[in-house]
Amino acid sequence: TVEDITAQTISRKKLEQSENNLRLIILQAPMAIAILRGADYVVEIANKSALDLWTKTEEEVHNISVFESIPELELQGVREILDKVRKTKKHFSTTELPLKIMRFGALETVYMNFSYDPLFNETGNSDKIMVLGYDVTAQVNARKEIEKSEHDIRTIVESAPFPIAVYKGSEMRIAFANQSMIAAYGKENIVIGKMYSELLPELENQNIFEQLSEVYTTGIAFHAKNQRIEIVKDGILETFYYNYSFTPLRDLLGTVYGVINTAAEVTELIEAKKRIEESEKRFRDSVHQAPVAIVILRGEDNIVEMANAPYLELVDKTESEFLLKPLFSSLPEVKESVEPILRGIYETKKAFYGYEFPVTLNRSEKNELYYFNFVYQPLLE
Repeated sequence: TVEDITAQTISRKKLEQSENNLRLIILQAPMAIAILRGADYVVEIANKSALDLWTKTEEEVHNISVFESIPELELQGVREILDKVRKTKKHFSTTELPLKIMRFGALETVYMNFSYDPLFNETGNSDKIMVLGYDVTAQVNARKEIEKSEHDIRTIVESAPFPIAVYKGSEMRIAFANQSMIAAYGKENIVIGKMYSELLPELENQNIFEQLSEVYTTGIAFHAKNQRIEIVKDGILETFYYNYSFTPLRDLLGTVYGVINTAAEVTELIEAKKRIEESEKRFRDSVHQAPVAIVILRGEDNIVEMANAPYLELVDKTESEFLLKPLFSSLPEVKESVEPILRGIYETKKAFYGYEFPVTLNRSEKNELYYFNFVYQPLLE
């Protein structure tokens, strides 16, 4: 009937209009889109983004099987995906699918987010598949570079000879600790995920927890030098000395999310310094307690660093008049006889022994000649 023919014509025109609209959407879409027809997956339409991805012209792919125009796809699992969608008539998607595509004469790896959707006709049958692809190669490569950089940094940090750890959140939960830091903790190797205060409760009264909290709250780094720290190792509370820093970690918005702890143990250095100080004190005590006259001179200017009571009495000087001053500014009368001796000691680094050596001293504002037995002994560092 006329009504049936009219209805069919309207239906056909609507279908054509719908197909035209779909074609326009596909052609103008910013992502790669292609419609593949039949079991051979003939390219019925491919937009500019798809053609750019394949580096093909429309004439090179239109009405040709995608595996004929782009044969390198055949052995990369693409046919199996299309066969599955065609058989099940269900949507399928994949992310960051690596594909090797011949581009400008060489195989190039691209990473794609793909969506495969069966297209149904008015009778409910499906003989076409619409493929949508997003080229995410730049993002994947950037992420891989970041991952590689992070891996390299982690490798360096893990093998660093000094302790490094990262604590996250206000509770200072241990997110990372290299082997040097684990050894410094003196606890079992399982430390990741534990709270810092839980792992090292012995630090409770040593201001460490307060320092960490202050850095996390204010975002201002804290540095300590030669800090005495007591840590329990093998059940024994031991004393160590560290130079350490707590530095805030910030996210992209600048918000502090954790603290990085770096440290350097200086226990041996501090203990060596103490031993030297104790040795110097014993030396000074022995000089001051000696019954013979002793003076210590430093440098080529012969600065008087130390003089005991017998020596001060000998030269008729007080400590304020004599100490920390050049020898010959205090005793100019001995310069002619003594200076050559001291110069020779600096040059040869050998001791000088004087027996009944004549020296003129100004005592009680009168120059008098004295004879001494003495030794000038170089002190070597």
